[in-house]
Amino acid sequence: MIESSPEDKIPLTFLASQSNTTPTSVLRAFRRNHGVTPHAFQMILRVNRAKKLLLRMSSLAAVANEVGFYDQSHFSAIRPYASSGRADS
Repeated sequence: MIESSPEDKIPLTFLASQSNTTPTSVLRAFRRNHGVTPHAFQMILRVNRAKKLLLRMSSLAAVANEVGFYDQSHFSAIRPYASSGRADS
């Protein structure tokens, strides 16, 4: 679900309702299986997609918008995820 639409907001409560469990259980299971929280996983996917888009788009603001960030400054503030290679897609 997160991988198919990383640009969308996906609340933890929605993930829990889809798996008939609690948000806490989703968080623990997700971290156990992926090594990061669902939010961190989503940010990693967004950054990876942005890296690909930057090769063919010249506007950083357009790339930020395309991958689901509120604006360019929000996109620029996600440096902790930029160096992670966990969520290849």
